[in-house]
Amino acid sequence: MNLTIKKFQKTNAKRSPLMYSICGKWGLSDWSNKLTEELGEVAKEVSQVRIGKVKQSDNEFRERIGRELADVVTTATLMCNYLELDLEEFLVTKFNEKSTKENVDVFLWKTTQNLHIMI
Repeated sequence: MNLTIKKFQKTNAKRSPLMYSICGKWGLSDWSNKLTEELGEVAKEVSQVRIGKVKQSDNEFRERIGRELADVVTTATLMCNYLELDLEEFLVTKFNEKSTKENVDVFLWKTTQNLHIMI
């Protein structure tokens, strides 16, 4: 599969109104609240590890946390769509800024079809 963040963001923008008509009426605070809700679900799963109810290596935990993190990314792309932001562009810029700041020689760059890593 050749999935890019940009493709995911565009596809998610097409799907969202077909699934959730109310989202078209949402404002910035609604998207912020939804993203916080999704992060809260991640935190709830992590807390189960913290208090010893499950092990981090448990396959069921890994499945649940992976799904919750996917919800976070999905919601983040929808919030970016609402704000008319290209998340992929911001990820590349932020990643490279952090590498420069921390003096780590690992960078991302984009071609028209893919993200690449330069080490």
